[in-house]
Amino acid sequence: MSTPPDPTTAVYTPASAGEAADLLLALWASGRRTQVVYTAAPSPPLPGVAVVSLHRLNQIEQVDRENGVVAAAAAAPVAALRAAAAASNLWCPALRWLPGDLPIGRALASGLGRRSRRYGTIGDYLLGARFLAPSVGIVRHGRPVIKDATGYHLSAALVGSEDRLGVFLDALLRLVPRPAGRAVETLDPQPLPAAASLARALAHPALGAAAVEIAADPERDAAVVRVELEDAARPALEERRARLVERAGGLGVSVSPADPIPTEPPASAAVVRAGVDPADLPAVLVRLADLARRRDVPGLILAEATGGGIEVWTDPAAADAARELLFLAGVPRPAPGVERLAALTRRAFDPGGLLAFAPPDTTAPRAG
Repeated sequence: MSTPPDPTTAVYTPASAGEAADLLLALWASGRRTQVVYTAAPSPPLPGVAVVSLHRLNQIEQVDRENGVVAAAAAAPVAALRAAAAASNLWCPALRWLPGDLPIGRALASGLGRRSRRYGTIGDYLLGARFLAPSVGIVRHGRPVIKDATGYHLSAALVGSEDRLGVFLDALLRLVPRPAGRAVETLDPQPLPAAASLARALAHPALGAAAVEIAADPERDAAVVRVELEDAARPALEERRARLVERAGGLGVSVSPADPIPTEPPASAAVVRAGVDPADLPAVLVRLADLARRRDVPGLILAEATGGGIEVWTDPAAADAARELLFLAGVPRPAPGVERLAALTRRAFDPGGLLAFAPPDTTAPRAG
């Protein structure tokens, strides 16, 4: 940037990654706090904070079919990534349920997705990135060839950080071949104890489910189970589906035509994440829902039965209460020193506290 940024400007909209880098580095050099967003119409800025909107950085830069990699700018929408990958008969499973207009930088910063037996979170598919951190400036990390990757996965440190550690400018995501056959079955709503037990039964390796997710509303004591199946051959997929339907029917549950499981929390919600051993998940979910009802903590509970991941989508004012409920329900508390390590990490990336952010720090450590 040839001239310093105007200190009176509230919202900046750089047109390229280079311009965004120059702008943010200049703002930080002047001591100005910044909040990065990926949309054209950001929410009202925090007092005394400059908003930098990266919505113009929305290009799919390259799809490398041979190595199974897509390079995308931070504000590229999920739908564009899916379409670019599909054109080469590839896909990124972590994107399968995300809204099409969601920018990939926001998906990475929020660490979206729940790990299952077959699929990972979006961070599991991140090969590298170009990002900015106030302590060191611009960082280029990772290569588009998986077999050449060595050392620490530096880019992964930013995944789920809600832009507290740095700002994504672009990213390299791993792609895998699209399955020849894929099916998604949602089962009829049930009380949570029954749904949690059903999900555990359907997550048995013998049924070959790629993912088994539960969405529960504690206030209504209702839950829905969704099962994903895939196979390289369609006949084998149909056989798996038939086994699933038969198993569910034996438990007194039928397939539902609707799929009410949401894909992304509301923009105003806080997301509290945790994880347990999958064998413990049903009991933890039942205790968690009971505690949420008795203590009047609002929200929606989502979980993945093959991986043990749990999310609570709640009001930001109730985030600390929801986090405590997870521990009371059976999620292991963090080891001594974890919170100090997180604070030291933030200080290493952003020693001056120049990265402003609105969402609270609500990620509970994952078990194991």
